[in-house]
Amino acid sequence: MWKDKFGSTWGSTPTRTNIDGGNVKSITILLTTLFVLSACAGGKSCASSAPKTLPDAIVLNNYAEPPTLDPALATDETSMIIIHQLFEGLTEYDPKTVMPIPAVATRWEVSSDGLTYTFYLRDHTTWSDGSPVTAADFEYSWKRTLNPATASGSAYLLYFIRNAEEYNNGTLADASTVGVRAVSPTTLEVTLKDPAPFFPQLTSHSVCRPVHRATVEQWGDQWTRPEHMISNGPYRFTSWVPQKEIVMEKNPNYWDKETVKIAKAIFLPTNDQETALKQQLEGKVHVSHNLPVSKLTELAKRPDLHNVAHFANYYYMFNTQKKPFDDARVRRAFSLAIDREQLVKTLNRGDIPATAFIPPVEGYAPPAVEMFNPQKAKELLKEAGYADLSTFPPVTVLYNTNDLHRTVSEILQGMWKQHLGIQVSLQNQEWKVVIDSWKVGNFELTRSGWFGDYFDPHAFLAINTTNSQQNHMKWSNPQFDDFVNVQSQKELDPAQRMAILKQAEEILLSDMPVIPLFYYGRPILVDPRLKGFYPNAGELHPLKFAWFEENK
Repeated sequence: MWKDKFGSTWGSTPTRTNIDGGNVKSITILLTTLFVLSACAGGKSCASSAPKTLPDAIVLNNYAEPPTLDPALATDETSMIIIHQLFEGLTEYDPKTVMPIPAVATRWEVSSDGLTYTFYLRDHTTWSDGSPVTAADFEYSWKRTLNPATASGSAYLLYFIRNAEEYNNGTLADASTVGVRAVSPTTLEVTLKDPAPFFPQLTSHSVCRPVHRATVEQWGDQWTRPEHMISNGPYRFTSWVPQKEIVMEKNPNYWDKETVKIAKAIFLPTNDQETALKQQLEGKVHVSHNLPVSKLTELAKRPDLHNVAHFANYYYMFNTQKKPFDDARVRRAFSLAIDREQLVKTLNRGDIPATAFIPPVEGYAPPAVEMFNPQKAKELLKEAGYADLSTFPPVTVLYNTNDLHRTVSEILQGMWKQHLGIQVSLQNQEWKVVIDSWKVGNFELTRSGWFGDYFDPHAFLAINTTNSQQNHMKWSNPQFDDFVNVQSQKELDPAQRMAILKQAEEILLSDMPVIPLFYYGRPILVDPRLKGFYPNAGELHPLKFAWFEENK
């Protein structure tokens, strides 16, 4: 997930651990010393002035306008956060561990060879208009995502399903050959091409959440407008005022409506961090991740600030088809000129300096790679023909509008000037515009980030394969593709599988189409009256489990 998924993404993170037998280890640092801070926001105190009465609506800062609310099209965090409240999948994220728990499906079975999953749906789940949710809705929705005409940026997440990739890339025209079949109204059978022990995790992902067929077919691209949308989640869409707010209310036809305690959810597209903090401290917002770096030392003394280690990374992408970054030596030089320890220390957010591309994950030992060596960086530039830097082409760093991204780009700009003698320019664009720039290759070097869609190294390597829709670097390495897409998928021995993935990451870090910078340690302010909302390694929060209550 583009944790960029990260509309502002930071977009989705330092340490997230993998699953083994269904358990997730996440690091959560709860800071418990109460302190009234001065000079926190605009010269005002950091003490919160939250209203005394309990709210009937939860208000969250969502960084930016979501590019889409279509589960098939969403690739970024700003969209997925909202989609997760409006639509429900076969499984849902556990609010604490983010492991899959029953949702539309009450249970599931897997065959002994690990290839066939059978999901059993609840008898009485309905859409927000009262019509039944059936296994056929899931079959339609998943095949719609895979349909080449849909142009889904997340379709690759379904490639674990038999014939899904072939149908999506057009080599198979018959959708009935895809391994998704509604056996009955309440039974869905899914056949994989290779074992994928993390598959039930994927069924919670937004791309696997169903859409209402009649609505999509009637309204086309307009089906996600609030006056048209029919959804099956705990909330239903009521209004969207661009650049102001997205509002949803409790869905009276939701099968588990008694669990839903908060009547309304409001998402604000606030990308200015000082404004976001001010809203939080004034009690106008109940959850904020988008906090100003300059205030984190002071905010760390607050009991309502939590710092969570995430399974996500922050990195830069090269356009490998544009000079000077069509040369791997130049790409490696730019990476070796970055002091990641100093970068993280300057940001002061609790992030972890990247030692590889994949964040720490249980059972996986990343390759040992040199990450900072200015002298070697200069030598590589000379080897690439740039002993005379006057011949070095102009380079512009593209980032989406956000204080963190601006700060990171300015720090790197200084390091490249100091260690390489190269001056780069900086350019910021709104999130939607940046995505368009990526798609058409209108950049030389740009920031990005990735939030693992499942707790496995494969989640980070797959986005760099040749045909990945997230491979905006236009980088291709056949051996890397083989390790990630073939050998690791066929290998049943867990240790051998991890060894294959390590070989793939070695190739990635040698050719360096991306520059790993740090793993997210994401600070989050949560109104202390908000219960059932747990900072977690996935930054995934089903609001159906949340409620407000006075602190005792």
